[in-house]
Amino acid sequence: MAMDLDPEILKQIVEVFSVELEEQLQTITDSILKLEKEPGEAERLAELDIIFRAAHNIKGAARAIDANHVADVAHKLESLFSHLKQENRMPSAEAIDLCLGALDHIKVCMTAYVDDVSPEVDLQSLYQSLENMLSCAPELQPADDTTPNRTEEIPAETLPDNSAAASPESDITASGKEVVATKTAAMARNEGVLHVVADKIDQLIALGEDMQVSSIEVAQNSVALQQLNDKILYLSETVGSLSGLLRNDLHSGVRDTLLQTIDAVHEIKNHSAKLLSGMRSCAGDLGFVTSELNHSLYSLRLVPAATVMQGVTRSVRDIAREMGKKVDFKLLGDEIEMDRVVLNNLKAPLLHLIRNAIDHGIELPDDRIAKGKPEAGMISITLNSAGSEVSLTVSDDGHGIDINNVADAAVRKKIIRSDERQDMDSDSLLDLIFHPGFSTREIITDISGRGVGLDVVRSTLANIKGRVTVQSALNQGTSFQLFLPRMLTTERGLLVKAAGDTYILPSTAVDRVMIVQAGEIVKVDCNEAILIDGRAVPLRSLEHALGFGSGNAIEQDSALCVVIIRKGAAAVAFLVDDIVQEREIVIKSLMPPLTSLPNVMGAAVSASHGIMLVLNANSLLDQALSRGSGIKIRQKERRDTVSQRILLVDDSITTRTLEKSVLENRGYATTLAVDGAQAWEILQHQQFDLIITDVEMPVMNGFELTAKIKGSADLAGIPVIIVTSLANDADKKRGIEAGADAYIVKSQFESKALLALVEQLI
Repeated sequence: MAMDLDPEILKQIVEVFSVELEEQLQTITDSILKLEKEPGEAERLAELDIIFRAAHNIKGAARAIDANHVADVAHKLESLFSHLKQENRMPSAEAIDLCLGALDHIKVCMTAYVDDVSPEVDLQSLYQSLENMLSCAPELQPADDTTPNRTEEIPAETLPDNSAAASPESDITASGKEVVATKTAAMARNEGVLHVVADKIDQLIALGEDMQVSSIEVAQNSVALQQLNDKILYLSETVGSLSGLLRNDLHSGVRDTLLQTIDAVHEIKNHSAKLLSGMRSCAGDLGFVTSELNHSLYSLRLVPAATVMQGVTRSVRDIAREMGKKVDFKLLGDEIEMDRVVLNNLKAPLLHLIRNAIDHGIELPDDRIAKGKPEAGMISITLNSAGSEVSLTVSDDGHGIDINNVADAAVRKKIIRSDERQDMDSDSLLDLIFHPGFSTREIITDISGRGVGLDVVRSTLANIKGRVTVQSALNQGTSFQLFLPRMLTTERGLLVKAAGDTYILPSTAVDRVMIVQAGEIVKVDCNEAILIDGRAVPLRSLEHALGFGSGNAIEQDSALCVVIIRKGAAAVAFLVDDIVQEREIVIKSLMPPLTSLPNVMGAAVSASHGIMLVLNANSLLDQALSRGSGIKIRQKERRDTVSQRILLVDDSITTRTLEKSVLENRGYATTLAVDGAQAWEILQHQQFDLIITDVEMPVMNGFELTAKIKGSADLAGIPVIIVTSLANDADKKRGIEAGADAYIVKSQFESKALLALVEQLI
């Protein structure tokens, strides 16, 4: 039993098994997805055998460490695929879905085992479903827990060590322990490969980064020593010019003392020169060694991109089935090695792009056939090395992005003005899809049209020093190209002064640094801006954006230090007190509770400036655009704001009261109506910015009210949100046909979601 082992040894074995389990589960997943493509007999038998053996290995090793839930599920899978292999049968579509679900259950069970808690899954229901699948064939007998298959079909010598012969379960447990222990030693011996816990590598890298900080400080001290040496040289030359005058005009004692002082100055000069030379050499050597050491340490974190890409095939399959589409998937270049941290941060953006490609890009099978395309769409991911970067391209052969629709949506959502649209080229218009809150969907549902996703992609990539571009052609498809660093190493930052402290802006986020005159500031939409390349760029006080005070008061004729931060098409000019320097930095992560600091991504240390906060340029830019400039040149005229008006239509007093409270707390003015007829009457006499309506109401229901509003020339421009308990697709379709701008199901109602939706539509 596992509990008989030393706790430290057991911990190491569990770590080894966790790695092996992940690999075996991915092997099974890949083979199941290949079987779903209905391969030929030879390939089918090979894949069935691979799945059977992987399940058997999982069962044996899991028994050895008493991960019994994992072992039980693996045993059920082993039994099923043992029968399929013996009978040379293809698993049905239902069986494939059930087996993929079983793999998910194994992951949950393993997590629960490590956390020493009970798995939060219905294992009995899963066992029953697998047994029912086995019982579909009368001749099938479940594989014996100790005899994985018929000896005459699978020779003992071809099986793994823990399946070479039948034995009691206690013997299997002992055998499993030997297998895991053997694999632990073999992994260390195999081709010189040493498996190291990721946390230990991170600790080494942290120490290397500390050494890099010291190296940077040595280089800075070398510069300071150079400045000191220059001053000593100047002093030496000055006093040296006086030596001739001192020999005859002063008392001999004074003269001798001064001459000795001059000799001492010359001696200090010589020592300083030697010290400077040595410091330069030492700083150069230390910088080289530190750079090489850090590069080697970071390379320990390199893993094949396949570690992230392996799960993509199943994601494509599951999403396509969820949306009723047929999609083939192709992956190229996943053998390229990348930083584990980069790959871990890539998972969410990659899933966003895949879901968008299937949801927005790939057409339904009938639509594709009508266009002369294959019934199944194609999504491909291609990785290529590009120097210190890796380019990752996600492409689909769907209907592409209509730039005119993008532009119309951007104007409608007030992301750009109508006059700006005329001056923007196709690339700039296409880049608008990355703007927060952007969506071309006419109807907002559970999975689409909420304007989230692509902005998250760009923001997440920026956090790992990556970037994204997009190309699209109508009826041909869309390609998103991601440029990612192969390794996350030290970076450079711009040191600036604001509110009496020094802050760092990552150099990669800085577009340019400028000195502008206060007289060059212009007013655009009641906010300060400066003109750059003929375009108005919002001007914000960095002090105000960071939440310190009310901002900067500046004189009309003063010169201002400005740093331009850019994120895609968006840019902001930040007013700072001073620009110190641009230098190499090592960003250190903050510890709780400092991790909750807004607009901060870490800290850097300097001997001359102490601890400096490194600002998150992306969140800083977003926040700056959502608030005032914090810049005062002269007294501004105050303008009273007028609350935006919303009409709430619902026959439930509870719902009306709840929605009214949520909206009025945010500053919206609300008017109530108990049914569609009363709402229509109110609309004839009052103006509103938004309408929120229920569906099931007396006299006139919400669908009828929406259709009537959208059919009116005077009212059609008012956004309508339907909030209802009707959750089926037919009702959502009716809402779309009626002209609703958004559709929310009451069972999924959240005040934050409603407010975000209201802000998006008004």
